This record gives sequence, C-alpha cells and structure tokens, in this order.
Amino acid sequence: MVTRNISLDCDCLNKMQPYVQKHKGNFSAAIREIIDRAGNYKVHMNSQMVDNNIFKWLLTETDSVLISDNVLDEVLDSTMITSMKGLEDYLKQKFNDIEWGVDIIIKSDVDSQPNNVLIEIKGSYQKIKFVARILSQYMVKYASLEIKSVNNFGDCITIEMTASAKANAEKSLNIFFGEMNDTIKTIKNNPSFWKTIVSEHVLSNYNMVTIHRNCFEDLLVNKIPVGGITIETIAKKPLSEIPLKELLTIIKEVYEASKIVNRVEIDKDNIILFHSYRNDDVVDKLKNGFVTLLANSGHFYDAKSTPNIIVLTPKSNTGGKL
Repeated sequence: MVTRNISLDCDCLNKMQPYVQKHKGNFSAAIREIIDRAGNYKVHMNSQMVDNNIFKWLLTETDSVLISDNVLDEVLDSTMITSMKGLEDYLKQKFNDIEWGVDIIIKSDVDSQPNNVLIEIKGSYQKIKFVARILSQYMVKYASLEIKSVNNFGDCITIEMTASAKANAEKSLNIFFGEMNDTIKTIKNNPSFWKTIVSEHVLSNYNMVTIHRNCFEDLLVNKIPVGGITIETIAKKPLSEIPLKELLTIIKEVYEASKIVNRVEIDKDNIILFHSYRNDDVVDKLKNGFVTLLANSGHFYDAKSTPNIIVLTPKSNTGGKL
C-alpha cells in the first residue's frame, strides 16, 4: 500500500462523482476503478495498431450482430452518462481519443428520459455503422427507446427513436441492427448440427427439402401434408387469425426456404408456385395441400396447374374469405 497526496479541481471531482456514488462514498475504491478502466482504455487505443485491412474485416464480419451486454457496458459506461447531452459529449470525447474521425449529434425533446430522439453520426461508412449499432443498443437497454427508422447516406447515418415498451425496443434493435444475432447464437449453441445441415444442402446443390415432423408423418401414411404448424409458429397465432397479406408473406418465406417449391410469387391475393416436380400425382398433392392450408385459414382458393407452375386464385363467389 502506497500513500500519495494529490490535488483535484472541481471539474475532476465532478467527473469522479458517479464512481464515488457507485462505491458508496469510498473514494479509494472509486480511484481504483478509474485506474482499471484507464488501463483497459489504453488497450483499446493500442488496438488501433492492428492492420487497417484486418480492422475493416473485423467491422464487416460483425455486421448485423449485437455485442454482449458486458462488452457494451465496458464500451459505454452508463455510470458516467446522466443525460442526452452528457452522452453526446462522452461519445465525442471517446471517439476523438481513439482518432476514429466520427462525429455524433444527439437531438431530443428533453435532455433526460426523452420521448423522441434523433441521432446523426458522420464519418467513414464501416465505423459509423458500428457506432450506430452499439449506440442504438445502449439506448434500447438504458432508455427503452424503440428504433423507428434508420437512414443511410454513405458517410452519414440518422436514427430516429421514440420511447416505448422494452419488448418493442428490443425487437426494433434486432430488426435494424441485429438481423443475424439470433442466428449466430443458435449456430454457436449447436455447431455440429448446423455444420451437418449446411454441408448437406451445399453438397446437394440446395435440393434438400426441410419439413416439419408432422408433415413427414402425413406423407408416410399417404395423407396430404398442409404445413400449417410452421406458419403458426412463425406468426405466433392460429392460422384463422393470420391476415391474408401476412399469411401470403409467410407462405413465400416458408416454402422457398424449405425448398418445397423453387419460387413463390405473390400478385395481390393470387399465388404462383414454381416447382420442378415431374410426377403428376406429386403436383396434385402439392396443389391440394396449398388449397387445404388456405381453407384452414378461412381463405378459399381455386387452383390450376401447368407444367412446373401452380396458380391459386381466390374463389369469386366467396370473396376469398369466410
């Protein structure tokens, strides 16, 4: 233990206040944490010595993936930020210190606990996209702000956010900045399974068909598989409660991804299925399965088929819905 006398002006003491409060008035503990953080920060600054091409690759490869909460807290210290203006000043200083060339402007209706926030980030594209992601993640976690829009102008990104329920805010974060987050987590949790699946699809030139176990069971007993279970799982509601527009979108997503058909085109309420099946019985079962699926959802369709195409149109006498 070494004792030293130091002199601090009011500005330094004000900056230390969040740490002192965090440690319940223990000034020594506050100083130790500040020193520890300074050491970590020095490591971050030294990371700029990494080859520029490697650095760009790292930024690109982490696109659409959110950083973990503990890393977020290391990057943006919430104890040091008490307002939108404070957050803006904190970020400007942080990115100025590591010479990123990133400028940030945060506008809000009120400085603390805002209902509406507009963020503008300027700089090189890869860097500002990364900053936009971690800043949005911070705002969602600590201010419960939902992302309403993200506009990209090359060297400038703007983010519009509004106060919302936590669940809505987290959902918007995944939509705009964490598109691959759940996918990457799932693969990491079971890498052997997904490595095998990917390998099989690649080796077959994506001619594998993926269906629900219940559909496979129907096929084994010569029943026409419908596939409603997968659609209900995605929509998180029964078939009968899914609006037609949403249903058609999910049908396209499910049947193209599972490779049951080659392509699905939606023309208003009409459905056009492109396939490569050669057996007429198989085509009839596929056609009848779609008709049954739509009927189970309360939408009644007529179906016609030509070689490699099935066309489904709403029945005119029912208006397509009962």
